[in-house]
Amino acid sequence: PEDHGFLDDISVVHVRRENGIVAHYTLSPLAVGKEVTIKLDWERRFDHMQQHSAQHLITAIAEQDFNMATTSWWLGETYSFIELDIDFNRFDEKFLKLLEERANELILQGAKVEVTVYEEGDEKPEEARTRGLPDNHSGPIRVITIDGVDTNMCCGTHVNNLLHLQMIKILEVEKGKKGKTNLYFIAGRRVSQSLSRCLGREKQLSSLLKNGPEEHVMLVDKLIKSTKQSEKVCSSLWKEVAKNEAKLFKELPLKPKLYELHRKDGTTDFVNTFSNEVKEFAEGTVFFITYAETQSEAHVMLIGPEETLKSASPMILKMFDGKGAARGGRFQAKVRSLAKRKEKELSNQSKNREPSNNSTKEYSQNMFISLIKGLFGLDIEEGQTDIRKDTVGNNIHIAHTEHSENTTQNSFRNIYTSLLTGLFSLDIRKGDPVALTDPNETHSDPLTHSDQSENMKKER
Repeated sequence: PEDHGFLDDISVVHVRRENGIVAHYTLSPLAVGKEVTIKLDWERRFDHMQQHSAQHLITAIAEQDFNMATTSWWLGETYSFIELDIDFNRFDEKFLKLLEERANELILQGAKVEVTVYEEGDEKPEEARTRGLPDNHSGPIRVITIDGVDTNMCCGTHVNNLLHLQMIKILEVEKGKKGKTNLYFIAGRRVSQSLSRCLGREKQLSSLLKNGPEEHVMLVDKLIKSTKQSEKVCSSLWKEVAKNEAKLFKELPLKPKLYELHRKDGTTDFVNTFSNEVKEFAEGTVFFITYAETQSEAHVMLIGPEETLKSASPMILKMFDGKGAARGGRFQAKVRSLAKRKEKELSNQSKNREPSNNSTKEYSQNMFISLIKGLFGLDIEEGQTDIRKDTVGNNIHIAHTEHSENTTQNSFRNIYTSLLTGLFSLDIRKGDPVALTDPNETHSDPLTHSDQSENMKKER
């Protein structure tokens, strides 16, 4: 990478050679012909010098001692790698220890690093290694010599003694391009910086695991095994819960045209198991299943006739701000708006009057009415609904009683039926059951026209 720095007080952010001219890219323009003071970013320059000279040293040792030639290399911001001309499957990692030890021995010996410039027409040293000069190169040629180790053509910046490298650390090797192996390394200040980061993480792990560094691997391995076992048990339990939920549906004397199930703490295992258990009823019932893994991410599944899914899925995606597709009698989507239902209520509550101390229930009804208005565009007047919300708040459970002057359950059922008819293109008539399930209830009753007014009065 190129040097950075300042021309007077203007930052130089990029430098490149263009047709034999060194072009400096700055954050703001400079007057043509103006004399400027150059200030070099020495920290960046010295770091690049250390990594570059370390690459020359590693390349020389790999070729001379292990017959592995370098075909390219890359200098990164935190680590670098050398591409070696050896198939990864043939690479023996014992070379890494030997190569690192040899490199650090030469650093301790303090061999000089010299730069020689050869002008056009000068006789070039035959022993200098090179991968070829760039096509646009013209003018002098620089040769870098590590005393007694290596001679190589190079136009980059280098230290003038191997002692300035301080240390080289080989990190790892990985499979590269076809027939190649990438060897990762750091040198100089990057070694101490990497050690500081490692010690910081080690200290954090000691605090979390309540034990010393020598026990970290054993404790993490134990945690991973324990977590896998817990996940296996949880998966089995969720499948059992799903089977029980499906059993509750199967025991319904009248199967509803729409069956809604929501678990705020559900999983994929739960949804898939439930759908497999009830798929035989999908021709007569549309199943609408939702579960939330996090506050900002939820999932929706519809099970039912293909035609119903094709017509309903676009509306579901738009309504819940999600992405998904229908296939094989199922529509699945990842959505974001389940977590936004509270936001929707809050955004609509300003349209309703503020609640007084004795009108909390009426205010909750108005909020829910506003929510339905906003989502589905229905014309619902105040006083048409009576809503009972479960204590945990997983979903809204609607109970039905006979219509009288003191109850509005029939009105709400008619509104809800209209909503479902429009959303799922279902032909739901008076007396047809529509069931919504609550995971905290011991059973789920379809909404029928049976007389439940006495039970509702007790619950109120």
